[in-house]
Amino acid sequence: LLLNTMRAFKNTYPGIEYINLYNLRSGRILFTDREQSDNVLEVKDIHDLWEDGDILSSPVYIAGSKSGIAQVGFNGQFYRERISEAIGRVRNSITVISLAVLAIGIIISLILSGTVTSPIRKLVEGSRYIGEGQLSTKIEINSKDEIGMLAGEFNEMAEKLADLDRVKDEFVNAVSHELRTPLAAIEGYIDLLLERGDLVPEDKKKKALQTIKASSQRLAQFITDVLDIAKIKAGMMDIDKEPCDISHKITDVINLLEPVAEKKKIALKSDIEKETPAVYADLDRIGQVLINLAGNALKFTPEGGTITLGAAPDDIEGFVKVWVRDTGQGIPEKDLGKIFRQFEQSKGARNVEGPKGTGLGLAIAQGIVESHGGRIWVDSVFGSGSVFYFTLPVCRETPEEPEEEA
Repeated sequence: LLLNTMRAFKNTYPGIEYINLYNLRSGRILFTDREQSDNVLEVKDIHDLWEDGDILSSPVYIAGSKSGIAQVGFNGQFYRERISEAIGRVRNSITVISLAVLAIGIIISLILSGTVTSPIRKLVEGSRYIGEGQLSTKIEINSKDEIGMLAGEFNEMAEKLADLDRVKDEFVNAVSHELRTPLAAIEGYIDLLLERGDLVPEDKKKKALQTIKASSQRLAQFITDVLDIAKIKAGMMDIDKEPCDISHKITDVINLLEPVAEKKKIALKSDIEKETPAVYADLDRIGQVLINLAGNALKFTPEGGTITLGAAPDDIEGFVKVWVRDTGQGIPEKDLGKIFRQFEQSKGARNVEGPKGTGLGLAIAQGIVESHGGRIWVDSVFGSGSVFYFTLPVCRETPEEPEEEA
């Protein structure tokens, strides 16, 4: 059985040159297919398994007793050549695979390089156009990766720059109007008084002086607005807070603007809840906010309309909500998000009759309110009027009653 197994083993695997069976008890070679048996295993005390050159030997156990030795002779050169061939094939495969991977890597890197560098070139080109003043430049990149996000931010930046450029032009025009109109009036009336002062009737002299005074006040107010917005931007707005009753300031503003409202046949009303607590604020600055909001309402409310100034406890505990409601033309929805920006005006504001203003009033009002720790916002439906709200912190102390003027 062992002999047949070894023969089958020899016939199955090339490179086996011979097989030997050795009877350890009798010292006889039971079988060998070597032509020369000089190198057949000699009688010696063998171990379980060892390798002698190109011969592999193993003991044979029968009934638990070591009875013989089986030998398999290998052609070492044959296997070394096969191993060398296998190594060569593996080396060639590794070389081919490495070259293929290198080629694929180069191709992928070129594709990725083109995918990355092309949008970057577009961004560089767009930046150059923006630097040359072509603010309408848009970059067409449709990818959803970081480059696409950068392109989207770039387009948004270009759009904001275009808006700022438009605002700048409008501001320059507004400033030119604000400066040129009163200066022209002042210069004209001064020339009149200098050249023909003796011939001008007293009533016309008085009117000229009143116009000069009004124009000077208009210039002074414009300069004050510009300085205020600069202080707000720098965080240097002077706020002198103290306990005060907001209802008194609302009444003062109504009394101040009532002559203008009567001239335009507009009703000015107050709506102050009795439980409205005192606030901790700078009344002069809050009055500036109320005058600004109410003045805008007067400008955009038609004859026969109503403007209401009111105050009540806010839904947020610790704050008082103040509002100015009008029945004017309202604000277009697309303009609601930008009317508090510096130098911004809604389309309706630009089309209104009379002085156009510079678009600083609402930005100043926002800065004053936020410096008090409150917030300001607007609710408006175009064609149905607007309501401007702002909040002020509640005062925990009882305000002193204002002294009556003599």
